[in-house]
Amino acid sequence: MDTSHLIPLSFHDQIELLKSRRMLFDNEERAEKYLAYIGYHRLSVYWNNFYHDVSSRDYFVSSPKFEDVLDLYIFDRKLRVLFFEASERIEVCLKVLVSDALCMQKSDSFWYKDPEYFNSRIDKYYVNEEPNKELCDHEWVLKKINESLSKIKKNENTLKKFVDIQQTPIPSWELVNILTFGCFSNIMSLVKGDKLQPVYARFGLPKKILDNWLECVVSVRNICAHYGLLYRRSFSMAPMSLSRSKNRKISMDFENCKKTLFAQLSVFNYLLMKISPTSSWTKRVLSLIEEHINNPLLSYRIMGFPENWEGFPSIDE
Repeated sequence: MDTSHLIPLSFHDQIELLKSRRMLFDNEERAEKYLAYIGYHRLSVYWNNFYHDVSSRDYFVSSPKFEDVLDLYIFDRKLRVLFFEASERIEVCLKVLVSDALCMQKSDSFWYKDPEYFNSRIDKYYVNEEPNKELCDHEWVLKKINESLSKIKKNENTLKKFVDIQQTPIPSWELVNILTFGCFSNIMSLVKGDKLQPVYARFGLPKKILDNWLECVVSVRNICAHYGLLYRRSFSMAPMSLSRSKNRKISMDFENCKKTLFAQLSVFNYLLMKISPTSSWTKRVLSLIEEHINNPLLSYRIMGFPENWEGFPSIDE
């Protein structure tokens, strides 16, 4: 097996390797500093797309400049900060609204212990390419809560005496704030729609759409938290399109861009505008894009923006 690509190289030799593959440099001393501070492997995520053949990594097409690749990295880092900020606002808001709506159903602070609140479904997934399925119901909800709380028990004063959620129940408003965003969204998706009608009505969305969009927010939030590539990735969690209805004037068709950054931006913007109509978040995202769009390696098309994106309902409303 050829392991030559696994041999460690000095920062100077890393630059020589990139030059041999047709990358250009304006300032090699500056480039060496960034390779030392950011790392070849992390930066390679931003130039791998420009190889003639990614598997062989033989040479770059059109000889990209290191400085332009670095600009992509800086742009993506700033983009992640903005999306992480937005995901926090959405998470905090949804947790408060859901907890309040369910607590007020029967003046019950421990509604999550009542199976009456939950639907059941079969989730299908793959392990080592083998199909599997799992029953998701009220027992599954309690199991997920216990698993989530057990993982963070050492770092939460509220959980010092925690055994399981049945023996040591926690008031809803405390519980939702302790749970991870992912665990919370999974629980919310199993709650019966009529129990959360005030929440879905507030966002002007049917249950299946808001549940799906919330999963998208969780997915993007996790990408940002782990410093993943954001601006040009193909998102595995894609938002459902939104149809027009009697109570909703707009429709949002993601069919041609559903796995792109633009679709995620549209979802985030819609939710934030419902939470805070005066939010400047989308303007800040678009300003950031405008600031870097002259980079020859960046384009609106790469990020999934359609030709008429300025007129897309979630962006210009």
